[in-house]
Amino acid sequence: MRASSQMTGLTRLSAFILILAASPALLLFVSVPLDIPTQVSMGASMILLILLLNRIESYTVTLILIVVSVAVSTRYLYWRTTETLVFDNGLETFLGLGLYLAEIYAWLILMLGYFQSIMPLKRPIQPLPEDVSQWPTVDVYIPTYNESLEVVQDTVLAAQNIDYPADKLRIYLLDDGRRPEFGAFAAAAGVGYITRTDNRHAKAGNLNNALNQTDGELICVFDCDHVSTRAFLQATVGLFLHDPKLALVQTPHHFHSPDPFERNLSSGQEVPNEGELFYGPVQQGNDFWNAAFFCGSCAVIRRSALEETGGFAVETVTEDSHTALKLQRKGWNTAFLPVPLAAGLATERLALHIGQRMRWARGMTQIFRLDNPLLGRGLRLPQRLCYLNAMLHFQFALPRIIFLTAPTAYLILGQNIIAASASAVFAYALPHLAHSIMTNARIQGRHRHSFWGELYETVLAFHILKPTLVTLIDPKRGKFNVTDKGELLDRGFFDFALVKPHLLAAGLLALAIAVGLARHFWADWFPSDPKVLALNVTWAVFNLIILLAASAVAMESRQLRSTTRLRLELPAVLHFDNERSWQAETVDVSMGGLRVIPAQTGKPLPGRIEFIEITCNGRSALFPARLVVAGSQELRLSFGPLDIDQRRELVRIVMGRADAWLPSAPKRADRPLRSFWSVLKNALTLLGGPARKPAGPPPAATARPKAPSPARSGSTVSSTLLLLPLCVLCLAAAAPLQGRELDFPPPPALPGTPTAAPGLIEVLHLGQLGLKDGITLRGTQAEAGIPFSIGRQQIVTAAHLELHIRHADTLPANAHLEMLLNGEEIGTLQLAAGTPVDDFVEIAINPLLLLPYNTLNLKLHSDEQRCDAPERSPLQVTIDKDSSLSLELQRLPLANELALLPAPFFDEAQLGELRLPAIMPDQPGEGLLRNAAIVASHFGALARYRSIDFPVLIDELPLGNALLFALAGQRIGGLELPAIEGPTLAVLDNPRDPHAKLLLIAGRTPDEQHAAALNLALGAGRLKGASMLLEPLAAPHRVPYDAPRWIPADRPVRLSELSDKALENRSTSPAGAALGFRAAPDIFQWNAANIPMHIRYRFPDGDWLDAARTHLDVALNGHYLTSLPMLKNGPLEKLRHYFGLQTRQEEASVAIPTYLIYGDNRLDFHFNLKSREDPDCSLELPEQTLSRIDGDSLIDFSQARHFAQLPNLSFLVGAGFPFTRMADLSETAVVLPNQPREEEIETMLGLLGRFGEATGYPALGVEVLAGSARISSVEKRDLLVVGRLDGRLPLSLLLAGSDLRQEKGSLRIVPQSMVERLRRLALGDWNNQTEEAERLLAGDQPFRGLVSHRSPFDPARVVVLALAGESQWLPQIVASLRRPEVNSEIRGDLVHFESAKQVHSFRIGPQFAYGVLPWHIHIRWLFGEHPLMLMSLLLVSAVLVATALYPLLRARAARRLS
Repeated sequence: MRASSQMTGLTRLSAFILILAASPALLLFVSVPLDIPTQVSMGASMILLILLLNRIESYTVTLILIVVSVAVSTRYLYWRTTETLVFDNGLETFLGLGLYLAEIYAWLILMLGYFQSIMPLKRPIQPLPEDVSQWPTVDVYIPTYNESLEVVQDTVLAAQNIDYPADKLRIYLLDDGRRPEFGAFAAAAGVGYITRTDNRHAKAGNLNNALNQTDGELICVFDCDHVSTRAFLQATVGLFLHDPKLALVQTPHHFHSPDPFERNLSSGQEVPNEGELFYGPVQQGNDFWNAAFFCGSCAVIRRSALEETGGFAVETVTEDSHTALKLQRKGWNTAFLPVPLAAGLATERLALHIGQRMRWARGMTQIFRLDNPLLGRGLRLPQRLCYLNAMLHFQFALPRIIFLTAPTAYLILGQNIIAASASAVFAYALPHLAHSIMTNARIQGRHRHSFWGELYETVLAFHILKPTLVTLIDPKRGKFNVTDKGELLDRGFFDFALVKPHLLAAGLLALAIAVGLARHFWADWFPSDPKVLALNVTWAVFNLIILLAASAVAMESRQLRSTTRLRLELPAVLHFDNERSWQAETVDVSMGGLRVIPAQTGKPLPGRIEFIEITCNGRSALFPARLVVAGSQELRLSFGPLDIDQRRELVRIVMGRADAWLPSAPKRADRPLRSFWSVLKNALTLLGGPARKPAGPPPAATARPKAPSPARSGSTVSSTLLLLPLCVLCLAAAAPLQGRELDFPPPPALPGTPTAAPGLIEVLHLGQLGLKDGITLRGTQAEAGIPFSIGRQQIVTAAHLELHIRHADTLPANAHLEMLLNGEEIGTLQLAAGTPVDDFVEIAINPLLLLPYNTLNLKLHSDEQRCDAPERSPLQVTIDKDSSLSLELQRLPLANELALLPAPFFDEAQLGELRLPAIMPDQPGEGLLRNAAIVASHFGALARYRSIDFPVLIDELPLGNALLFALAGQRIGGLELPAIEGPTLAVLDNPRDPHAKLLLIAGRTPDEQHAAALNLALGAGRLKGASMLLEPLAAPHRVPYDAPRWIPADRPVRLSELSDKALENRSTSPAGAALGFRAAPDIFQWNAANIPMHIRYRFPDGDWLDAARTHLDVALNGHYLTSLPMLKNGPLEKLRHYFGLQTRQEEASVAIPTYLIYGDNRLDFHFNLKSREDPDCSLELPEQTLSRIDGDSLIDFSQARHFAQLPNLSFLVGAGFPFTRMADLSETAVVLPNQPREEEIETMLGLLGRFGEATGYPALGVEVLAGSARISSVEKRDLLVVGRLDGRLPLSLLLAGSDLRQEKGSLRIVPQSMVERLRRLALGDWNNQTEEAERLLAGDQPFRGLVSHRSPFDPARVVVLALAGESQWLPQIVASLRRPEVNSEIRGDLVHFESAKQVHSFRIGPQFAYGVLPWHIHIRWLFGEHPLMLMSLLLVSAVLVATALYPLLRARAARRLS
């Protein structure tokens, strides 16, 4: 014994250690956030895993699946708790929290269910001792109140057939109805008959009354319709002798008649009975935890235990469960024997079924309130949890109704009650649902099929809601009601009153689906996300199916058969009236008749049948019988009148056999998809009429006829999330437009104009002016303004406007387009009505009207009075983005003056691409290259959004303005330099171009030249004169992420700080306003937190505006964020709107997902103005209105961190990151080949110019190396490498540790070993594109592109290489980066430029963390980036927990059975 105790203690200690070791890993799995694609991939992998494991028949695997399901479902709930509880108004908060609480309830029931049924105990029969004297005495109680004698008599007679010593068995009929015929029957049958004077405490009082009048050691209770088999006591009593502390043995309630689901539903008999789950895994699990319930019948109870608790519990209407709870509080044990030893009548009609469940729900709620199992003494924790699960189960009504109606919140009311994208809901909810469904199907699949639990709960939910809620408030309310049994239905009917709430809910869902779809496709009361719409519609359709299937249960089938027919093959003898007899065999038998196959088939009967003799278990009985139908092979007989003894014998044969109710074959296992199809079929039967039953003899019930009432004539939500395909129709019409050119007088000559340079032509397209989608003018008085500017050194000698105009043939007559330049009319174009137009129109412009900064206005007019709202008006004209403004320009000469800087080398008013050549001496040194890089980044910062090129010329002067880098004594392109006596800046005439200038950056040494470059970049405002000798300047100290052009991340920022331009619309037509801002691309928010933006916005006033439909759409970088209504959407506000009292919503918070933040960003605000319907033209649209975003609106990056994974070339092209982390590039070095060529230097300058554009600050701290001689001095910096693949770059050194190598003037992938491939796969590197990249690099085309990898010198640094096999392609790489379509395709660590407009991006190497996080966040982030490791961690943890639990559970099961 001591050794066994030590072994148990060691097992428990080992289990504790294993579970303790697994717990942190499980918590990590639950709490690690993943991006949506990764979560989808992991969820799909986890579902595939459970499908594979589910094929293994092993209890250990079952434990593993339970642990995995718990973790996956808890992960879903953690996500719901931490990321989705954000609401915009009171109604949304109320509905959203309601759904969240319902999900918590479902999760709690799921967890308790797993605990309760973790090891269902298969308890065997304990044999009685051979010494009969040791058998205890038994009193059999059969309580009755208002049931018919036809129902009760067979129960009494079956009890008399029980195989138990007669002197130890006493049977009592407990008649609370006090009916004389029952007393007479009891006397005739030879059983006791007990009544009382009142019916106090109903059934419990009846039992307690008998308890005081009998003295049996054990009490056996049968409901009056439960017919026992003869083995009942021999199978149950032995357990009491085996365990002296055993108070109760409960057996299953088996029903030999169909319940409403089996009878009324087309597939009702294809699935397990509703009660089989409880009398299967649930009660077996309760037995495992010593918490088996008393169920009121088919049970044996020890008298001494009852006496200790004061008899049967009378405080609640579920006296059975409460009695068991009281017994166990006193320390008594209970047991469940999973063998059907008795059978009863199921509730015949749905109304009776619901009434019975209402009593059960009320009773369990009473126990929860009056004798809560979590409180009080006497129970162990597992017992408390088992009882708690039983009581919480009956609180499902409100959560179930919430789940059923939740989709209507979005579809009808437009309320987002889950603050997450549809993709996120799908990614997290689907694994949770799939795992819970599949795991439960494995545990209880032969007792409850998937989705049928939802069906059963839905049938009851609307009816038990009131009893449970009322009883929670007042547990004393309610009374015991007896469930009627044995009724017949002479005709079928639909019990409409019973399912009225279900049909109303179904109608509401159908309406919601229609409204949601109509709102999305044909109306825009609330702008809808198509994915969110698809999710809610799918959810609503699923709920609609469940509701229709639940309503189908109310199609009551006709019930005329009075007895249950059982398949039974027994030898029989037919006795005829002429004393002849035939041998026969029974086919099926009921209490009313039977079918037999005579041995002499095919022969005529020799006489009239009088009796049939049936032999069962070696004992024969003779029954009067008569022929009903004679077939060719079989005979149908009915029994004649039977006396008590004969009926007792018939009961013994039909229902009293020991094996009468044992299943003949294993039940069909659950298959979730097949099960859902069975539910769907039931839903369809509601539309198609009464369900057809399977062929074969239908079951029936012993009953008394009763007509239907005239008044009635006539655990976890499961969802399959599918995305609905959305189609958009695009209509286009085209025809030539016949227009006339407007004549303008030629511009007058300008007297006294200085001699100008030869003219040039500049063409500005609308796309260059920020109108990438062109302009659409809608409605009367529609107007658009197009700002543009002209360089200050330029004068316009001629100009013309070319408009690409399109409109449909619905354009009304007398429409015209008015054009104004800076407020002056430049022309009016009459538009052709009745014909579609798609043509170009050219308008000459008087150049005298042009200023440095200009606005071109286009106004659409109609001479007819029109009442159309702008968005519906046929008056609609589109100006395409290829419309252009052509300018003939001449340059004016400027004096050589430093004070004019940056003019003429940069003019902020000049549009279009900028070109600023850099002139250098032959073989420029590293110092000069560094200084050129600083100057290039300075001009790049000035250029902002304009692209700027720095062509490099060696010892050669260009046409136009240029930068000249020289040292004292050098002669460049024949130009004689002024005397250089120190750091010098000078503006010189360009000898090759009399109207151009050269900016000289010079010094006697490279350091002095560096000082000149610093003065240019930092002190331009102090410069004056044609030339200036400068003092050295110290570069200011910078800190990471302080780039002037990047949005501050240490405080909330007002939108007015990001742009000088007002965010407004002055038109009555829908129009937008855009705001650009730059940010560090490594913005990181833990746990997928968002960047908050608080918007204050205003819409115009006036009766013309339809305030209910007007809204503000917000998008970031082309991604829709939200729509903000003009009016508040709360329920009180909507009520005020109904009465004409509008309450405007003028501010709102918008959450910006961090993953949408790029280096260069654009916020779009679209004022979606909607005009009121005006059929009688009583409204007049104002000429000008004002819709605006207040400059005090805030965007807040202060809670974000800086952290990312590198390499990532998208960061480089968008923001120059990681080099621009320090705005002055003080942690960056540029590596060029020895003796760099012009294209290589030009590429470096172009990249540095882009970096200056991104930061708004010059690269004062950059280092430039030519060759590898000094590379050791910059090992702690990020490296930018530029050069040709011609062997002059030390690529073997720079590519060390990467996945690339140089081979014969090109790049190749380094072959990976199998070990390395497996390592990367294990680390979650699933998106590696090595094979695709190798195929491209092995092609005929030389490589030209970008490469990035971890620095071989410092693991915290990055190397980026711009490489090309052909010289001309290096500058082209920089030029291509200016194309938005190219930028959007660059990602990963390897980019190849197929052409100037087409790139191929790959990720071939591993990534690493760039930045610092707190250790606890870093660990979770690490696993979040390696989902395979996270899954492996979960599986290992699940195996550890299963390994720890298995021996403990087996040991407990052995103790329970010992």
